[in-house]
Amino acid sequence: MGSMNKTVIAWLTLLLTLAWAASGLAASAPRTATGEVKMLSLKAKTLSLQVSDTQNIFFNLSDSTVFKKAKDLREIAVGDRISIDYTTDKDVNAAVTITKMIAEMPPGVGTITTAELEALVDQGPEKAKYVLIDARSAAKFTNGHIRTAVSAPYADLAKNPSKFLPADKNKTIIFYCEGITCDMSGKSAQIAVNSGYNKVLVYPEGEFGWKKTEYCIATSLEYLQHGNIVLVDLRDPEAVKKGHIPRAVNIPLAKLEDAEDMFPEYKGASIIFYGGTAEDLRTAVSIVRDWDFKNVSAFPGGIDEWQAKGLKLEKGATATRITYVKKLSPHEMGAEEFKKIVGAGTYYIVDVRTKEEFAKGHINNAVNVPLEELLSRASEIPKNKPTLVHCTTGARAEMAYEILKDKGLNLKYLNATIEFGKDNKYVITE
Repeated sequence: MGSMNKTVIAWLTLLLTLAWAASGLAASAPRTATGEVKMLSLKAKTLSLQVSDTQNIFFNLSDSTVFKKAKDLREIAVGDRISIDYTTDKDVNAAVTITKMIAEMPPGVGTITTAELEALVDQGPEKAKYVLIDARSAAKFTNGHIRTAVSAPYADLAKNPSKFLPADKNKTIIFYCEGITCDMSGKSAQIAVNSGYNKVLVYPEGEFGWKKTEYCIATSLEYLQHGNIVLVDLRDPEAVKKGHIPRAVNIPLAKLEDAEDMFPEYKGASIIFYGGTAEDLRTAVSIVRDWDFKNVSAFPGGIDEWQAKGLKLEKGATATRITYVKKLSPHEMGAEEFKKIVGAGTYYIVDVRTKEEFAKGHINNAVNVPLEELLSRASEIPKNKPTLVHCTTGARAEMAYEILKDKGLNLKYLNATIEFGKDNKYVITE
């Protein structure tokens, strides 16, 4: 009887062990997610992948994460399409393999380099006999596009090609979208080939690649009218007095290099130049990019395009100083509000920088939860007090907000830059 009990116990132990092992394997079995990079942090080795219109998945990377078609995370950009093989443990998704999904060109479609496209753009569509088509959404085109491009979103082109493609089927047609992982330009080019066009090309580098050149991104008239922008007229003051676009500030190109102090502290402000030649615009954009402004573009059509649309110019001198107010969403906090709440103690402050950064200087009473640990430690954040997350520039703080926003917290993130010195003293700017 005793030996039988031992046998039964042994079998039960074996079955429980196998069941435990099976459940463990199931929990850690690799899965795959494919989508567009929404946010990423090099310091935290964390990225957010948009896998559908309503779902983002956050992933932690490690030194063992394998990259394919990219050397490391520095070769992955926001907007890139990637595939991630990952495992999940305690709500934390660990990236095992990341593959950058380079879009393939369909048969019969050639490619054009940045230098070749620059040469065509300088000549213009009429002289160089080409049509440059932006296959991205209309909203993205409005915010900024390659000069001389026209908008033909892929989904709209697929429904009605004749609405967007030229009558002359021997004209060179060039498509572009976000960058080398975006397949909308290739799909659009295939539609043109199927429609009988003979010279169909794709600019694979897309908007991402164009932004890296000295050739500036162009903005649309709609964005010029309604966007939260800084508009700069580069012409001489006498020409400006005869007529300029409303909201413009006049800074002649010759004086621009000495005018950095006139511009907003916030480096994410949208700066737009008009007036002068294409070379003048490129020069102006290059100067301001060197000041670390991230959103710098041009309005090449200038006052001629403005008036051609029936819009009126203003006469007389422009404003003498730039006035820019950063617009915050309800879940963002600016520098001034932050200064008020720090001393009041009304917020639970979470610093999502690394432990090393935190040790060198931090807000008194702030709690350090590095971004890469946030998913596993989210339960530590109390729900009975408003919470503010911050980092150094706001990028990791925004990712932290996205991670925590469905956790039942009263949450905001700081959209500003904090630099720490000795004795936890800090300077905060926008």
